[in-house]
Amino acid sequence: MSVSFDDFDYEATLLACAAGERSAMQRLYEQEAGRLFGVVRRIVRDGALAEDVLHDACVNIWTRAASFDPARGSARGWIYSVVRNLALNARRD
Repeated sequence: MSVSFDDFDYEATLLACAAGERSAMQRLYEQEAGRLFGVVRRIVRDGALAEDVLHDACVNIWTRAASFDPARGSARGWIYSVVRNLALNARRD
């Protein structure tokens, strides 16, 4: 069950991911997976490829969470940037 945007703390969740807290990634996935899949699907225009890209994006978010810098933007924006960039790369390939 997802929480409203205002109630979900994306920054704290990314920081927990950076600290290796697996449940944080699970919470993030439950909160955003549907919307992220929609973004990827619109870019790559292929359901199976979109699933692969979203999986890769989740792994990327998990492994790169420590590189998130709140001084440069919102945590939610950072997450969507990671997903969008991977989707654009997949479309180019």
